[in-house]
Amino acid sequence: MQPTPPTQPLPEHRPRTSFYVAVAAVSVIAGLLLGVGGFFGIRALQGPPSPGEEEVATEQTVPEGGEVLAEAPVGPDEAVAHDAVVPFEPTEDSGRVDVRITAVDWDATEEIRETNSLNDEPAEGMKNIMVTFEGVHRGEKPFATYGGHWIDVTYVAADGTEHKNGAQVTPLYDEISQKETAVPTDEILSQQAFVVPEGIRGEGHFVLTPRAGDVQEGIWIRAS
Repeated sequence: MQPTPPTQPLPEHRPRTSFYVAVAAVSVIAGLLLGVGGFFGIRALQGPPSPGEEEVATEQTVPEGGEVLAEAPVGPDEAVAHDAVVPFEPTEDSGRVDVRITAVDWDATEEIRETNSLNDEPAEGMKNIMVTFEGVHRGEKPFATYGGHWIDVTYVAADGTEHKNGAQVTPLYDEISQKETAVPTDEILSQQAFVVPEGIRGEGHFVLTPRAGDVQEGIWIRAS
């Protein structure tokens, strides 16, 4: 009878789960590094945007909280800050309307064009600017708002050139024109556009007058 050969232990099989997890983790990290590197590589190739490609904000929203004036300042020597609330009398018997600028758009050409196809296109070298006013009727009698033209506005550039309202249809025209009369405590709006040289931005004054009033006797508000 031959002796039974001794039992040989089988080779140990280590679980391979940790190996696969490690491989997956390395793959994810490599992918992230390649993605980030590719992004910055593309940005480096593209370079910084040229000045012509940068968006320039042209619309200036005027926050509330400016000085509330008890008396209307008259003339350029009494010009007030662009966020001031000024007392204004649209007609001789309308009573006071407290008026403030709420927004100025220093390049509203595209917006004016899109608002109404009948709006005149500015000549070469010119553009549209647009100003929006808000008023609160403090008087005791109703008065006609004339489709938003209860107030005449003239833009006076830094060089003294006067630019009258261009009679353009503005984005708020439909809303404003529906209100024909202002009664006491009403909030009323006016939005007016002007054609000015393209280089103008932020200088000069907006001058408020009654309809067909004298600019030199109007309320001068600094444009910015």
